[in-house]
Amino acid sequence: SYVSNLHTSGILDWVDRQKHPLIVEIGGGFGGLALALLRILDRRCTYVIVDLPEILLLSGSYLLANLPEARVEVVTSESDLTTMLAMPDRPDVVLVPNLFTDHLDSLPECDLLISTASLQEMTPGTIRDYCEFGKTKCRGYFFSVNTERHPHNIELAGQGLSDILAEYFELFPGRQVYDQLPDGALPWFHRVYLARSPQHDAPRPEGMIRFVGGNGGTGQRYTLPIP
Repeated sequence: SYVSNLHTSGILDWVDRQKHPLIVEIGGGFGGLALALLRILDRRCTYVIVDLPEILLLSGSYLLANLPEARVEVVTSESDLTTMLAMPDRPDVVLVPNLFTDHLDSLPECDLLISTASLQEMTPGTIRDYCEFGKTKCRGYFFSVNTERHPHNIELAGQGLSDILAEYFELFPGRQVYDQLPDGALPWFHRVYLARSPQHDAPRPEGMIRFVGGNGGTGQRYTLPIP
C-alpha cells in the first residue's frame, strides 16, 4: 500500500521527526491517503490537498466525517494560502482549488509531496509546473505512483512521465529498473517512485517498495529493492 511504502523506506519516520511537517498532495481523490497519514501523525502536521473544486468537496466532507475534530480550511483567494500557513496554529487540512496552483510558491517548504494517479492525467506543461514546485519547495520527498503513459492522455503520448520526473528529481528506484520489467511498458502499469530534489539534502530512501503493476489490483505483484 501507499502507507507501507512510505513506512518501509524510512520516509514516514523522517517526516514524523520534523517539527509540524507540511504535506502537499496533488490530486487527493476522496481523501483516503490524507486520512491515513493524519491519523498516523496524530494530526501533528498540516495536510494540503490541491484538486478540482468538486473533488475537494468530496475529500473535505470525507475528512470531516472521519475526523470531526480536525480543522479544515478552504482557500478562496490568493492571500488565503499565505495567511493560513503563517498562523501559529495552522489548520490540520488546507483545501486548495486547482485554480490557485499558480500561488503554490507562497507555501513554506514542504516535507512530503504526493501524487497518486494524478500527474498521469495532466498535460506535460502542468506536470512540469508541479515538478518545478517540488524541486524548489519540497525539502523532503516526492512520492509518485502514476502510470507511465495513460492511454487516454494523448498529450503525454510522446514522452513518458518518468522522463519528465527525472529532469527534476532523483528517482528511487531508477526508471531503468521499470524499463526492464516484462510488463513495465503496459499502458496501465503503475511506477512507484520515492524521489528527492537535488536542491535539498534529505536522506536517501532505503529498503523495498511493494506494488501491483496493473490496473485495478489485477496486475503482477512486485517487490523491488531501492538501490
